[in-house]
Amino acid sequence: MKNRISSNKHKKKHDGEIKQIPARMPSEDSTKPPDAHAKSPDKHAPNSEKYVGEIMAPKKWEETDVADKIMANTTIAIAIFTGFLLVCTGIQTCNLIEATHVENRAYIAVGKIIPDTLIDGKPIKATVSITNTGKTPAYEIDHEYAAVVVGEITKTEIDDTQKRYSTHSTATVIGAGLNYSLIIDLSKEEPLRRGLAAQIYNGTKRLYFIGKITYTDKFGDKHFTHYNAAMNPKDHAFDFSDYYNDGD
Repeated sequence: MKNRISSNKHKKKHDGEIKQIPARMPSEDSTKPPDAHAKSPDKHAPNSEKYVGEIMAPKKWEETDVADKIMANTTIAIAIFTGFLLVCTGIQTCNLIEATHVENRAYIAVGKIIPDTLIDGKPIKATVSITNTGKTPAYEIDHEYAAVVVGEITKTEIDDTQKRYSTHSTATVIGAGLNYSLIIDLSKEEPLRRGLAAQIYNGTKRLYFIGKITYTDKFGDKHFTHYNAAMNPKDHAFDFSDYYNDGD
């Protein structure tokens, strides 16, 4: 009986215990402090309830305020004027560069032409003296030339003569203010016929030298100088004619 009562006491004590439930751990999100930079919903935003389903159509020009019209027209005028200034500035810059090149480039001028003694049956040879009258060196000198023996040369004959030029190229650099001698050598052409040398010396026939000199200036631009000269029977010097004596 005693043991039964003791057993009942223990049972009652067990029934009277309060069962403790473990406390729930807070989640990671709940422990974070509120974001100070978080923005509250904008009540004027297009996606707010006030603007849901609405479409904001742009104003027509007629409905635009006068102040906005003035601002728009002023902006257009400023843009046009700015473009105009840019174009003018570009043109002035190009003109300035071109003027600088013209003033400081090389210029090749032809001086004297001195022929070798003319002998029947021998090729015609001569020396052409040129001068760089510019302010900077001339490069890549090319010399094209031909000789014509006639009574009086015509423009058509000069134009036809250019088609049979002989060419001599040189890598010589001619500095500003310096002279240089170019060679005319027509060894590959037909030699003087018999009696022709005497006719040239006495003026019955005239010997013409026609040529073209091309060169490059320090700015990389190509230029040319033409010459057309005939032997004077009085002193055997060469006189330059009015036609085909030019350059750029």
